[in-house]
Amino acid sequence: MVSLARLTGAAILPLFCIDENGGRVQLIIEPAIHFQTETDREHYLEQTVRRYADLLEKYKKTYPEQYRRWDFSEDEA
Repeated sequence: MVSLARLTGAAILPLFCIDENGGRVQLIIEPAIHFQTETDREHYLEQTVRRYADLLEKYKKTYPEQYRRWDFSEDEA
């Protein structure tokens, strides 16, 4: 996703779907992650992936029940 966005000049639009009580789904769209093309490629990729990973971690901590199968062992794979 990061490489494709860099090639096309598009931003990454982080979105998260949260299951709520009663079978409803809440769609949360975070602000776009724009790229700094003036930095070197490796630094740029690291920054972009880190920003997305930080967001994902925030949602995983806030809604742990939504991510219950993300930390599985190789036995479960």
